[in-house]
Amino acid sequence: MKEYKNLEEQLINLLCEPSNYPFNKNMYSLYQTTNKINGMIYVGVHYSNKDKDRYMGSGTNIINAIQNEGKENFITEVLFEYNNERDMLAKEAEIVDEKFIARTDTYNICLGGQGFNMLHCITVKDKDGKTMSVNVNDHRYISGELVSVSKGFLPAKDKDGNTMQVSVNDPRYLSGELISVNKEMSVVKDKEGNTMQVSMHDPRLKSGELIHINIGMTTVKDKNGNFMKVSVDDPRIESGQLVSVTKGYVSVKDNNGNTMQVSVDDERYLSGELKHVLTGLVTVKDNNGNTMKVSINDERYLSGELKHISTGTVSAKNKDGKYIKVSIDDERLKNGELVATTKGMKMSKESREKMTNSKLGKKLGKDNHAYGKTWIYNTTIETNKFINKEELEYYLILGWNKGFKRLWSEKIKNKTII
Repeated sequence: MKEYKNLEEQLINLLCEPSNYPFNKNMYSLYQTTNKINGMIYVGVHYSNKDKDRYMGSGTNIINAIQNEGKENFITEVLFEYNNERDMLAKEAEIVDEKFIARTDTYNICLGGQGFNMLHCITVKDKDGKTMSVNVNDHRYISGELVSVSKGFLPAKDKDGNTMQVSVNDPRYLSGELISVNKEMSVVKDKEGNTMQVSMHDPRLKSGELIHINIGMTTVKDKNGNFMKVSVDDPRIESGQLVSVTKGYVSVKDNNGNTMQVSVDDERYLSGELKHVLTGLVTVKDNNGNTMKVSINDERYLSGELKHISTGTVSAKNKDGKYIKVSIDDERLKNGELVATTKGMKMSKESREKMTNSKLGKKLGKDNHAYGKTWIYNTTIETNKFINKEELEYYLILGWNKGFKRLWSEKIKNKTII
């Protein structure tokens, strides 16, 4: 038998032994995963259909913690085992209640007993602090009557990598002593579809070896309101069978800065009482490349200390015709490996005159159908889109670019973009 120096070394080695599989096949289990560094716990349910199962949890916070601190720093144990789902969920509901998810030493944010399919559910609280789980399309959540239980809080880490959940107004977070666990990180996938979390500066992202997990995907809903994530090329989108989950809705804020999602036909939005959530804001970067969202009247932005996030970048395409955004000083632009999308394009004097003459006698200003709108394009899905100017910043954050790509116009001529 192998000898260990102490109990901790034995525990770590046991986690790596092939025999350490806490779940029994074809059984319904309620388990607990514990962070050995800080003692935080996550309680969940799992049905195992294989002999060797090292499942540790699928909650957002526990996944982030494991990715940031390593699997070797977590241990999973089965607390209760059942031969049916009903009893398992009843026990989870008993343990993971409102008091449990309100504790500071747990990773859980959803009430227990909701079943395996929590994809479209969110744990919320009302104005009195009462918590509950509702569908993300619940009108009370959309209107702002109910807000996420995590609103105002975020998972953070200190300089030693220890994670914790703190208020967004925590002085340690505001001072930079604590930073978001996801700062400068991105969830990506490789060519085989394997997912991982890496630094946004990972060279594999620049080369295209890794791509963001949501590239080429979009979240939609069917006529019954069921949500799903599908490829942007899914024929059901083109046919109108599936539509964007945000179609007909817009994220807004009131004069006090409270945010909510309302119908685009909401009288308060149309009258200007409610404004788009990004109105008056701009995404910028400092000299170190750190990005943030500030007011367009921020002195640092006006003075040039903070620059627009797209400053110094250009859209380019490689030999395979794929479009990427790179620095204007990128060596691949100089050696011809990449070609700027605007290279060789210049409007002639005649073209400018034609444009001027074409406007004569036409509706201008607010009477023009294009007033307050602009074109944007996405190089990943090769699509143009006509949006309200106040939504521009939102789309730029999502990776869209301002402008119109004529080479895609025929492709979308008879296609409805949502």
